[in-house]
Amino acid sequence: MRFVTLFLKTENVHLIKDVGMIPYMLYKKYGYQSELVTWENGSYPYLEDKVKGLKLSFVKKTPFGRIYDGMHYLKYEASSIDILNIYHLNAASFFYERVFRKYNPMGKIFLKLDMNDKGFRDVFKRDLKGLIKRAIIRGADLATVENSGMKEALSESFEDRAEHKDGSLMKQLHIHSADHLIHGCRIAFIPNGFYREAEDTDDITADELHRKEQLILTVGNLGTPEKATDVLLEAFALSAEKHDYSLTLVGSIDPSFEPFINDFFKKHPGLKDRITFTGLMTDRKRLIGLYRRARYFALPSRSESFGFVLLEAAREGCYIIASDACSAALDITNKGRYGTIVKADDVSALAETFSFLYTSPPDSDQLRAEEIQFIEKNYSWDGIIEKLYAGLEELFLLREPAVSDIIQK
Repeated sequence: MRFVTLFLKTENVHLIKDVGMIPYMLYKKYGYQSELVTWENGSYPYLEDKVKGLKLSFVKKTPFGRIYDGMHYLKYEASSIDILNIYHLNAASFFYERVFRKYNPMGKIFLKLDMNDKGFRDVFKRDLKGLIKRAIIRGADLATVENSGMKEALSESFEDRAEHKDGSLMKQLHIHSADHLIHGCRIAFIPNGFYREAEDTDDITADELHRKEQLILTVGNLGTPEKATDVLLEAFALSAEKHDYSLTLVGSIDPSFEPFINDFFKKHPGLKDRITFTGLMTDRKRLIGLYRRARYFALPSRSESFGFVLLEAAREGCYIIASDACSAALDITNKGRYGTIVKADDVSALAETFSFLYTSPPDSDQLRAEEIQFIEKNYSWDGIIEKLYAGLEELFLLREPAVSDIIQK
């Protein structure tokens, strides 16, 4: 079975995220002829150890852009691809689907939506953008979404809503019924998984869980509008007199955010000893060490499609503090059992959460251990790929032999 992920912007870091792990695990566990097709965007050292055996194929980058380059690749390769895996509801996906169908009507398309809340709302708009996004979903044989609420709502758009009268996400978000807008495509809830080093067999110990520090940790591209680093810093300053937490921020800093940091420390010079910017951290063992020290992990994003760092933090027993713009936070925290969800872009709400957690800490050694078990059960790549594999194979139950099977014979 030839499985091709077409994601031209792949960089080395993507190899241990969904873009790389899905084709790699399908190859490793089920013998798929997996291939990741991309422009050459730097070096890929993870191919040598972390995803050894995954085939990476490079497409020439032309001045005509991503859509043209992907379509040109499919024109010559589509006929030998059994499953085409594409990402996102964008113009590239729209045209990739149509070229693939033209040259391989027998092939199957697996669309990974990877949506944030805004993207989800756009699907239901009665305008050109909404029309195109719905057409992309209809064009796929299997579309997967990374959180259960969105899956329920997308299913409502073409299933019998008599089963969904109470508490639907569509009603909560004030989205009107979109009957038959996405009819014809299977929608599945397939979350992302956490990456584990092959040689990393030392789980966090009971002693480490017990010795969690009064440390709030965040990891990401600091200073971008989406990550709301400004909200995190302001909330910490607003609540600083009511707790003794320290704050560590891991990640590269957007140059445009440097003036904000300078002004912040001029206004709050007393917080310099409690706030640490580490810069970009490529040493994963060092990063895991920080997760294990931190009692809390904060992700106050204004926009977030999934948030892999939430999984990494929860896997090491951190209590999660995430904004309601983090689409997968409710699932990852088991509906708030292992974390608190706060309103996005609300400094006061986040500050109050910091203060409340200090005076009434909800976590315990037992709860942290339970949280880790929950993450391992629901978010390991082994389990996720098993579910995805079953869904992909089901697409071919009533079909002729796979294209690659015919070629091999």
